[in-house]
Amino acid sequence: MRKLALLILISLFTLSSLAQWTPVVSGTHKRLTTVHFPVSMTGYAVGDFGAILKTTDAGTTWLILDSVVPYRLYSVFFTSVDSGHVVGENGTILATNDGGLTWRVQVSGRYEDLHSVFFTSRDTGFASGMGPILKTTDGGNSWQLVHNGGAYFISIVFADANTGYAGGGYSSGTVFKSTDGGNNWVIKSTNQFSPFSVHFPSSNIGFIAGMGGIILKSSDAGSNWQFQSSNGCAD
Repeated sequence: MRKLALLILISLFTLSSLAQWTPVVSGTHKRLTTVHFPVSMTGYAVGDFGAILKTTDAGTTWLILDSVVPYRLYSVFFTSVDSGHVVGENGTILATNDGGLTWRVQVSGRYEDLHSVFFTSRDTGFASGMGPILKTTDGGNSWQLVHNGGAYFISIVFADANTGYAGGGYSSGTVFKSTDGGNNWVIKSTNQFSPFSVHFPSSNIGFIAGMGGIILKSSDAGSNWQFQSSNGCAD
């Protein structure tokens, strides 16, 4: 009995240790909005006033990079450790091919804030924001408007090359879906919540997180959503 109790205590201690978070020094006091790791050791974070940070040791230390713009940056996505894109205020889109050492401004043709960027391949990617959804098929050298209006697209994600989802934030609880590689978008569901992030780890299973500690799950490719427990967390 004592051995069983000891094993339980050891198991609880191990689980508690695994659940802990360790703060790290980022080297900046600017607010950071998002983080993306293309591989386990190398990651990027972006935020206010053009902040872009990079780590090559799984987040233990961070290097501040020069983004060449003063705007708030909302989202970052890398298709490899060297090639990535960042989007932000005033239709800003930045690109790098050397791991963030240098950045070039890409012409989005928009002036609305862009809140999310996602690439399904090195060449094909999407950016979304306050109304528009943009698409590129040449690595971001040019962007085309594929959808405009109807929601505040604060998050965009693709489960595969053809199936994508875009979620509205703040006052809009609308989720849009594309099944043709992002060329056309239709309303999939409308709920009374404000989603800030949409993620589909597979074509059928998806999650939404939003204001008020709301978490929803879909098991049928976004047709229906069920509330999940978030332990009473609120914004």
